[in-house]
Amino acid sequence: MKTQLLPTHCYNVFLIVFLIAYHPVFAQKNLENNKMVTTVFKAFKKNNEKKILKCLPTKKDIEHLVPLIKEARPQETIPATDSVLANFKVELIKNFRQLIKKGNSFGVEWENIVLTGVRYNVNPYRNVLVERGDITLECTSGAIEFLLIIKKSINIRGNWRIMNQMKFRLL
Repeated sequence: MKTQLLPTHCYNVFLIVFLIAYHPVFAQKNLENNKMVTTVFKAFKKNNEKKILKCLPTKKDIEHLVPLIKEARPQETIPATDSVLANFKVELIKNFRQLIKKGNSFGVEWENIVLTGVRYNVNPYRNVLVERGDITLECTSGAIEFLLIIKKSINIRGNWRIMNQMKFRLL
């Protein structure tokens, strides 16, 4: 008795659906060793504002991103690169201080935090062809378990960058 093979086009459709459905699983590979993740973790562990600023996009990163945004959203007004960077810097330092303060209010001893895991959730930038997602650092400090969520991080030119506020969530 002969068995029939699936037609080639069915196989191709199955392969494409499989790859799209499981892309977030593959994208999570080695996030624990990702430069942005380790820098954010060390910045919180050492309470170091200067270290967290290394996770911001560079001027070249913004200049790379602007044409992609303009192409997808031609009606959107984009401020000058230097203005964008200055705003990111002020907002990130403010957000960092708020998270340190919030963690302190729950008894987090930042110098003793341990990274227990990292998760990635796809959060696409509508119509802009860049990889974007929420990266979650699962941490503990003694008996306290919490999450540091880096919202809407973007992979620009092979480097993950903080592009939005971070969140602190107690478990």
